[in-house]
Amino acid sequence: MALAAAGVQAAGDAAAGKEKSVTCLACHAKAHGKPFDYEASLAAIAHPTQLPEPEETIRYKTPLSLAMSPDGGELYVTCEASDSVIVVDADRRRRIGEIAVGGQPNGVAFHPNGRWAYVSNRLDDSVSVIDVAARSPINTMLPIRSFR
Repeated sequence: MALAAAGVQAAGDAAAGKEKSVTCLACHAKAHGKPFDYEASLAAIAHPTQLPEPEETIRYKTPLSLAMSPDGGELYVTCEASDSVIVVDADRRRRIGEIAVGGQPNGVAFHPNGRWAYVSNRLDDSVSVIDVAARSPINTMLPIRSFR
């Protein structure tokens, strides 16, 4: 009985679709100088059956502090929201690199010889050590605790 009812419903849906197609065709048969395609028009306005792929989430950098390298060639900018340090060529004023560090970096300082940069990371109470020539972290000291 249920299958028979489903068959009647499907037949009714098909008939209703054909009826709607004929109804729309009467008004749109020669619209815009081209033939009317009911199925294509229905697909164009139909609700999606699947969710669209999510777009890439924008992650703001939130620059917080900066330090000039001892030779004056590069500027290191800590970016709290992206957990990174951006390296800027001071002469050309262009970004030349980005280095991942610990959570919420908020301070940066250079060793006097310019070989290493030290970044304090507020979120995880750590200090990241960056090899300046390689522009990569070489160590993260976790955690920095108070001495009593």
